[in-house]
Amino acid sequence: MAKNFVLQPAPGDAPDPGSLMDLQVLALDAQATSGRPETGHLLELGWVQTKAADLIPLPDLERKAQAHLIRPPEDVHLPSRTLEITGISAEELKHAPGVECVWERLSEAAEMTARNGSLATCPTVIHFGRYEERFLRRLHGDWGGGNPFPFKIVCTHRIIQRLYPGLPRKGLRTVSGFFGFSLPALRRSRHHAAATALIWRHLVHILLKKHGPADLPELLSWLAQTASEGGLKKAQRFYPMEKRLREGLPDRPGLYRMYRLNGDILYVGKAKSIRQRVNSYFRPQGRHSEHMLDMLSQAKDLTVTPTRTALEAAIRESDEIKRLAPPFNRALQIHGRRIMFASLDLDSRIHPKPDREHPLGPLASPRSIASLGSLLDILSGGARKINRRCIAQALDISPPTLPDRAIFMEGVRNFQAEHQTDFTQGGRYAYVMRMGARFWRQKLEEKSIRAAAETENHEERNASANGEETAAAEYAPGTWDADRVGRVIKSIIRIGAWLLRRATWYVRLSEAVAAWSDRDNPQIRHVIEITEGKVLFAETISVHEKMPEPDGHRRPVSERQAHFDIYAYDRMRILTTELRRIIEDGRPVDLCLKPGCCLTQDQLRIMLPWV
Repeated sequence: MAKNFVLQPAPGDAPDPGSLMDLQVLALDAQATSGRPETGHLLELGWVQTKAADLIPLPDLERKAQAHLIRPPEDVHLPSRTLEITGISAEELKHAPGVECVWERLSEAAEMTARNGSLATCPTVIHFGRYEERFLRRLHGDWGGGNPFPFKIVCTHRIIQRLYPGLPRKGLRTVSGFFGFSLPALRRSRHHAAATALIWRHLVHILLKKHGPADLPELLSWLAQTASEGGLKKAQRFYPMEKRLREGLPDRPGLYRMYRLNGDILYVGKAKSIRQRVNSYFRPQGRHSEHMLDMLSQAKDLTVTPTRTALEAAIRESDEIKRLAPPFNRALQIHGRRIMFASLDLDSRIHPKPDREHPLGPLASPRSIASLGSLLDILSGGARKINRRCIAQALDISPPTLPDRAIFMEGVRNFQAEHQTDFTQGGRYAYVMRMGARFWRQKLEEKSIRAAAETENHEERNASANGEETAAAEYAPGTWDADRVGRVIKSIIRIGAWLLRRATWYVRLSEAVAAWSDRDNPQIRHVIEITEGKVLFAETISVHEKMPEPDGHRRPVSERQAHFDIYAYDRMRILTTELRRIIEDGRPVDLCLKPGCCLTQDQLRIMLPWV
């Protein structure tokens, strides 16, 4: 049986009346499959002995901390999302010690911590105490041998609620950033226990300086007072960033960057007006996503870079996000994305470089093209065996949500009969482009061109956030029938044709010159030159000056493709979107692709919804 933590109780079982600064505590964190021990299982426990008077930096605290994986029962389902955010693998858990062994180690640490302070129970600092306390009490009930519960839990989340009621978000990672230190992306108990220890240190210093609780009994009484008063009243939002940093910002397009107290970059954004955009975050009734509220709860500093146009700000934002990798920018990060090229027969194999066998690209969505290739194998009768794995690859969805094979094949036959599938007229690539154009035209007819463009933009934003485009955005889980299979097949072909058409457009755009009228002064035009996928921002010209021609217009397609990486790909995507917005704004636009080939605003308005 595990060794239990049992000490002779002090008179009245009262904590040591010594200063909070010198109180030995155990900072603790747990990772589990869910928030309740009745339905979840512990995967990891981490702790570190500390006191507020210790000036130990976070890396040293992390080295000092203990963390132990816990082997779950064999029949326990491990949620993929939990494994993803923690980085814990199922294989690691197979070889981890059992819960009794980890409880014994925790009991020894708690006993030592309490004994150092001559206490009967171990002061245990946890950021969200109710979460871990449930599991600790379950462990104690199973392995505690009937002895008193050995932990006196102090919840730092409750202290933060009392000290900073208006702070928008108060989670452990957010509070860590609020106090100026960063945690790794993966949520592991070692890092979280060390962060809890540092949060405790900061809170004790604030408590002693401003609010008076000098020892543990006074602190617990101070916290109990809030409960006795009926809880905390809703407070006006409080943001760490001082208002003076937002005063006098330029009313111009540009970039803005937000930082933690320690100087770590949090977020990079673009704006048509830096002043309006930045101040919109801090309006008392401003509505923001949970993601943005986490960021604003940590943002302490700000820098801005004005640009001449909103288009320039958008291009520079994309490059800067990739270079700095701010944690609160979900879109435009690299995240393993890579440029690929496909063959003319659109098989499921893709290639990282363009060559004679792989001339189609650039493509930032290997999965979509692989899905299209598998689907074409089925439609053409070239698939050797149509099993669940084949169907999953063709539809690009996970096996648990697949249609039944009979329903899938009925949908395929109906699609073939309705659209007279024929791969002999120009090959598979020509078929996809022909059928895809037909399905895209139907979409434009079902809605206005503007609505279709907004739908495409939504798909594209999802693609940027996830690092890939897939047809899965076209349909949600539900009951399958043959009609639904047909709709999904149409969406896969339509999106595949759109990706290929867009790739051709990006290659042409990568050596071009664009000019458009200024919003406030129609007599001047802004000019950019695109060469090798890089955007060069030239000086303005008057409406009477001749538009320059692109220097690289003679570069062959293969050479242009070879210049593409994720940086260039996203620049062309953003440039296309910004040109569409300028046209919608009613400002004249010209795009010169080569001498004698300049697309006017009216021509661009017609073709941009297709790419």
